[in-house]
Amino acid sequence: MLHDTSWINRGQEFPPTSEIARLTLYRKNKMLYDGRTDEVYKQHHTRLDSRVADPNELTFPQKLTYQRKISLKVSDFLFMEPPKISGDTDAEKTMLTELLKTNDIKKLGRMGAIDTSRYGTAVLKITKPKDDTAIAKISIVPPQHLFIVVDPMDIKTVIAYVIAFAYESNGIKYASFEVHTKGYRENVTFKIRQSGRLGLKQGKAIKLPTGLTDFAIVPIQNVETSDSVYGDDDYQDIDTLVPELEIRKAQMSRILDKFADPMLQGDISALKREIDGSYVFYGGNFYNRKGKDGTPLEYVVWDAAMESHFSHMNGIKQDIGDISEMGAAIFNDYEKMGNVPSGEALKRLYINVLAKVARVRENFDTALKKALALASEITPGATLTADKISITWGDGLPNDKKEQAEIMQMRSANSRTKPTKEMLMEFDGLSEADAETQAAAIEEESAGDMQVIPPDPEPIDDEVDDENDE
Repeated sequence: MLHDTSWINRGQEFPPTSEIARLTLYRKNKMLYDGRTDEVYKQHHTRLDSRVADPNELTFPQKLTYQRKISLKVSDFLFMEPPKISGDTDAEKTMLTELLKTNDIKKLGRMGAIDTSRYGTAVLKITKPKDDTAIAKISIVPPQHLFIVVDPMDIKTVIAYVIAFAYESNGIKYASFEVHTKGYRENVTFKIRQSGRLGLKQGKAIKLPTGLTDFAIVPIQNVETSDSVYGDDDYQDIDTLVPELEIRKAQMSRILDKFADPMLQGDISALKREIDGSYVFYGGNFYNRKGKDGTPLEYVVWDAAMESHFSHMNGIKQDIGDISEMGAAIFNDYEKMGNVPSGEALKRLYINVLAKVARVRENFDTALKKALALASEITPGATLTADKISITWGDGLPNDKKEQAEIMQMRSANSRTKPTKEMLMEFDGLSEADAETQAAAIEEESAGDMQVIPPDPEPIDDEVDDENDE
C-alpha cells in the first residue's frame, strides 16, 4: 500500500514492490478474459499429460471462458438498458444533454463494468478541454495504470491518484507519471534503467490546475473491504473450479477418442499370416469362417460407464454458478427447458444475479453522478451537483409486454391509481415530454370513443292497446 509519492523519484523501483501482487493478478485476469486459460492453468493441465507415455496421445485442454462470460453478463445487466440521467432545472438538463452527447456514457459504462468484474476497479478521468468553449471529456483509464496513495492512519482517505505506465521510444524505456491531487495534475517522466529502477528525470515536472474542486480521477470499485483501497474481482472465487472442469472435459474427450474407432474381434482364422510371421486382417464384403464352432467376427462394443464423470462435471458447474452468483445467467439453463420464463419468473431465477449487480450499480450511480458534476465545472453553462442529478437504472432483464399490459390495465381501471403519463414513462420508457404528448392523445381518443347512449324507449302496454282496439 502506498502512503506517499516518494517512489516517484530517481533510483526507485517501478512499479513499486507493494503493487507487484496486484498487477500480477491483473495480468492473469486479463489473460482469462482473453480466453488464454491454457496458459493460466498450464500447471493444472499437466495432470492430463503426466499419465500419457505416447506424446501422440497428449490431450489438448478445452478452454472454458466462464470468467469472460461473467464480466459480459455484469456489463449487460448494468448497461444493456441505458440509464436515464436527468436534472432538476432546465439549465441542469441542458448541461447534462451536452455532457451526455459528447461522452458516450453507455459505452464508458460497459467498459467500466467489465473492468470492475475482471479487475475489481474501474477508473474514470475528467479532462479539461483545450478550448474553453468545449465540453469536458470523461474517459476510462486501464486500472493497471492506477496507483492510489492513501493516508496511513486512514486508508480510505486518498492523498493522491497516480496514473503511471511504462513505454518504449527509439529503444529507450520511459516511465510516465501523472500525479493527481485535488484541483491539480502534475506530469513527470523518467528513463527506466536496465535494472528496472527509475533513471534520469526528463525535463521538469509540470503542475497544472484542473479547474476542478476535487480529484480528476473517479474510481469505481466492485466489492470493497476495510483493509484494501481496491475492489475485489469476480474471477478468483472460481479460479480452482474452472481448470478442474476443463480437465474433466478433456479427459472425457480422450476416452471418447480412444473408443471412437471400431475394433473387430473374432477367430484367429479370420487373419492371414504374412511372410514375416505377422497376422493381418483383410476385410471384405464376405468372410467364410472355418468350422462351425469358431468365434463370430464382430465389433467390440464399448460399454464404459460415464455417469460419474457427468455427475462430477455437473457438480462443478453448480459450484461455479453458486459461488459466482451468476447461476442460470452463466449457463442459460432455463433454455434447456424448451420455453422462455415470464418476466416475473426470470426475476426469481436471477435473484442472486440481480443482487450482485445491484451492489455494483450502487457504486456506479455514485461515481457517474460525481463525474458528471465535476465535468460540468469545466464546461460552459450551469454547474451541476451530484445530489441534483437523477439516474434511473433498468434491471437488465427483457421486458415482458404481457405483464406490463396487465399492470397498466389494473392501473388504468375505473379505480385508477396512477396517471397515464407516469405509466407511459415507467413502462414504455418515454421521456416526460413524450409521455405528456402520448397521454394527451390517449385521453383525446378515449373522449372521442365515448358516445351518449339514448335512454331505452318506454315500454308499450299491450293491454291498453287491446282496449283501444275494442
